[in-house]
Parts: sequence; C-alpha cells; structure tokens
Amino acid sequence: MSLDLDQKQRWLREFELNGFVVLRGIVPRTWVRNTYEQLMPVIREMIDSRVEDAEHPDRLSLDLDERPDLSEGPLGDDRYFRRCEVVEELVEQVFGGEYWRNVRSNLECVFDGSEWHTDQTLDETPDPNRQERTIRLTYNVPLVDFTWANGAMEILPGTHRLRRSFGSFDDLVNIYPHRLNLQRGDGVLRDGNCVHRATTNLTKRPRPMLDRTYVMARGQ
Repeated sequence: MSLDLDQKQRWLREFELNGFVVLRGIVPRTWVRNTYEQLMPVIREMIDSRVEDAEHPDRLSLDLDERPDLSEGPLGDDRYFRRCEVVEELVEQVFGGEYWRNVRSNLECVFDGSEWHTDQTLDETPDPNRQERTIRLTYNVPLVDFTWANGAMEILPGTHRLRRSFGSFDDLVNIYPHRLNLQRGDGVLRDGNCVHRATTNLTKRPRPMLDRTYVMARGQ
C-alpha cells in the first residue's frame, strides 16, 4: 500500500490531535481472515491451558516472536504487520526521525473489559510530571470486527499529552471516551501514553488482535 502525501499529512494531524489514528483498510481483508484462521488453533490452545492471571484475568497475550512456528503462512508475510511500510513511515515521522526499536509482536485476546490504563511504562517516561512528546507507539490489527458487543477498545482522545503523575481515574465521574468501531482490514496506530481500555465482551467468542510495539531508543 503506497501512502500519498496528503493522506500521510491527514493521518499525522489526526494523530497529533487525538493521540491515535485509525488506518482504514490498511490491511487486505483476505490476509486478516487467513491470519485469523492460522491463529485460531493457538487461541484455542491458550484458552484451554490458561491459568488465571491476577493482574489480567480476562486477557490472553502471546509473544509471537517466541513462536518461530508462526513465522510461516499469512503471519510470515511481514508487509502487513511486523514490517508494514506505511506504519513504519508514520512511526518515523512521529518520532521525528530519531532512532527507534521494535520491542515485541503480540497476539492479544480479550474476554472482558479492562480498567483505564496506558501502555507506556514508568521506566520509559523521562519525567512523570511532563509529557512533551511520543516515546512509544502501538500498532494494532484487529482479527475480527470490533463492535459494541465484543469488547471494542475505548480511548480517551488527547490523553497522550497527559503527565504520568496525573493519577487514577477512579474518582472521576465524567469521562468521555471514543469507542473504536473497527472492521477487518483496519489498523490503529496509537501513542503508548494514550489512556484506553477494553470494554466488556458480551459474546461467547474471544476478540483477538495483533499488537506491534515501537519505542524510541534512549541515548541515540
């Protein structure tokens, strides 16, 4: 998929404003369907053997880089996930041309809702009292449509500029999230500091997505 200059600038402006951008139709739907079929046996295996996690009891996560058996087939085609040219061009622009590194490629599978949180860790944050620029990015590819019923992600636009010392959201009554209604073939690029959560999955089917993380390397 080639990225024309006008589209690139629109996406970058949306990202700057909101802290995330929905990349409509960035991945061929056939690739998504084939990848879903490739990973379903793995997902079933994870469900059958999972042990309750006190921190994330309703989510499964698999490090794909530790599964060389999944490096073939649809998932082995790096053009749409691990090495998506369009996404990495946007990553380069958001990071301002500074050196970045891939951290991990995950399969995540949500069964129920989660609390408001950020992906960016405290160790990655230079100053918890300030958030001046993006230092971590996540690229998500849903393997099923994200709807109100199956645990779609909700995100708080603009919170990518929020300082980490802001504290908990538990005592706030009025919070106005945006639900990401996504179709197979869409992708999302989001700031790791943007506050988000998974909503409750009301269906009996897991809601899997691919997760690719980029972090600005320090000392470069």
